[in-house]
Amino acid sequence: MWITKPFFKYACGIILIILIIFLLGKIDYIYLPIQKIIKAMFFPIIVAGLLYYILRPVVNFLTKFIPRTVSIFIVFLVIFGIIETGSYFGIPVVMDQFQKLSANLPSKVKEFSKESEVMIEQNDFGMVNIKDLKANSISHFKNYSEKLTENVNTLFSAITSFLTVLVITPFYLILFLEGWR
Repeated sequence: MWITKPFFKYACGIILIILIIFLLGKIDYIYLPIQKIIKAMFFPIIVAGLLYYILRPVVNFLTKFIPRTVSIFIVFLVIFGIIETGSYFGIPVVMDQFQKLSANLPSKVKEFSKESEVMIEQNDFGMVNIKDLKANSISHFKNYSEKLTENVNTLFSAITSFLTVLVITPFYLILFLEGWR
């Protein structure tokens, strides 16, 4: 009989599993916490896995001379030392560039505004009204400022997600390098 065939049993099982997952997805209070937990754990595990395969040969080499835990600690110290050195020399340069940008931005905006008014007046030909143009520019500026706040919120969310991954990844990496002992 066709109901007793293995294909039918596996197909029914797969369909039931897919149906259960689909129906659980319709219940938000069950699905959303699981989804958030998976999102929080996915990227740190991926990054830790990549770093594991990069750092495993170094740790295995150091394990020949010193205990595994000490070799992992030394590898972490070297990595944090490299990051600290890069930030020590890189952050002042970035801060200097931001200070120059914030100091020059208002004058550049005024200069661009004056140049655009001169070009409009020269190439007007009676088709462009400066008052209408100013009103349109104000409305566009308002829309852009609203979008800017949305983008800043998105940027803040991305930065916090990145910092979360940055904090959680070393713990997973230690677990991977220790071999789950």
